[in-house]
Amino acid sequence: TNRCDAYGGDLCDYESVSVRPSDDDFRKGYHWTNRDCAINVKVNPEGYVAIAHDAGPSNDSIVPHHVENYNTLNWFRVFWDGNGDYPGSSVENSCAKNECQTGSDGSCICQTKVVESIVFDDIESVSKVDVMSKLFIGVLGPLSDSIPTARDGFTAHIQGDKVDEGTIFEVEDQGRTFFLKNVRSTVSLGMGSETQPQIFEAEDATVADASVFRTFVQLDADLSSIEWNVNVKNSGNYLISFRYSLNARPAPLSIFINGVEVKRQPKNSLIHVVNKSGSPSSEHLPLQRCEGDCDDDGECADGLFCIDTNSERKEVPGCRMDNARPQWDYCADTGDHTHGAQLASTGSWVGDWLYSEPIEVTLVAGTNEVLAQIPLGYDAVPIIDHLKIEAHAPSFRNPPHFLSLIADDNNSFGAGEQTLRDAQYETEAVLDHYFYHPNLAPFLCNRIMQRFSFSNPSPRFVASCVMAFRTGLYVSGSETFGNGEYGNLEAMTAAIILDKEA
Repeated sequence: TNRCDAYGGDLCDYESVSVRPSDDDFRKGYHWTNRDCAINVKVNPEGYVAIAHDAGPSNDSIVPHHVENYNTLNWFRVFWDGNGDYPGSSVENSCAKNECQTGSDGSCICQTKVVESIVFDDIESVSKVDVMSKLFIGVLGPLSDSIPTARDGFTAHIQGDKVDEGTIFEVEDQGRTFFLKNVRSTVSLGMGSETQPQIFEAEDATVADASVFRTFVQLDADLSSIEWNVNVKNSGNYLISFRYSLNARPAPLSIFINGVEVKRQPKNSLIHVVNKSGSPSSEHLPLQRCEGDCDDDGECADGLFCIDTNSERKEVPGCRMDNARPQWDYCADTGDHTHGAQLASTGSWVGDWLYSEPIEVTLVAGTNEVLAQIPLGYDAVPIIDHLKIEAHAPSFRNPPHFLSLIADDNNSFGAGEQTLRDAQYETEAVLDHYFYHPNLAPFLCNRIMQRFSFSNPSPRFVASCVMAFRTGLYVSGSETFGNGEYGNLEAMTAAIILDKEA
């Protein structure tokens, strides 16, 4: 556009483009236009999405029919975040409410925004299962200046002195080595996809029993509170979080929206307290969840904290207190608090800040009251820097794909974006997904057992076969079958034929 302006001209729309990809001196099919362009998605009533190219030209034939906003039908499944709501999932969650267009078939056509975020900010409580279930973006391998840190089931290659987006996780699984980037790519749609977060400073809020400093507020004791008046343009669901510091154990924070308390879902189901001993001996330690009497956090299992049941606080998160003893303290998972927010320790006052986990709330158009308060009986004194409010756009994990949706043209030049290499990558990825799927081994074992006339094999028989398939080994007496590689059919067959049920 700047070059055209310099010549006193302007970019123009076009109806057709001659393309000669084999000629380095000729056009390649990519041309500038002064119209906006974007990648949208079309969401059908079942929650499947299709990619749509919104190039905005005056002549619709410029956009291939199968990726045009209203005609696209390249449906695929995505995993919606939160409670699974998506544009058009209900009358209340209509296309219009999410600022999406409504197609003639009832689908929602929505703008998109892709955001990348860090998944893990430390590795102390991370497991191999966490890594495999939360990281999906692969990389070629760690950089040479990264520092490998081994943990149970994985190795984290850390650059510098902290775990961030540059950290690479190395995992061995079923004979394969994965290098995974510590990043989640998220696609958000419609309402909120282009909206900047609103920041409300703590020092501008109304406080009760709290200390106000120049740039932050300290909640000094139980029932200390801070309240903001928040204005939003549209009624709907929003995400709120707090920037805070806390040099203490994790602590809850009660949240009220327009006078109504927001409750969170506990991590674990309720269980009854177990009274071990007033002074637990070494054979009782470490105490598990809802076990007492504990004197400090060190007597609780990893990840649990000793909760003091003082005269004001009678409840222990995640525990039924029917048979609790007076003045006894019990170990608990602080993730079982039902208060609106859970504040993790930041390690120091003021010097280290974190954002609390976002809470989904419903706000009305206009003014809303957002109040945060230390629950009765808790003595943590968090420092609050500000409140952040973001429009809650429906979102899903950004799924990878190799093959372009722009097909080769049916002409002598073969113009387009699809290549044999990309098709092979896509096919290989699908085959790998099926081959390493956790249901493949039991499926094959059952089917092959049936071919050997074992119509109703016992669970033990099937489990033995599955183990042989996954480990690639089966031992019978002094004989070993298989090569130790995942999916070895020799080991699986031996496990069937040589089993005691055979």
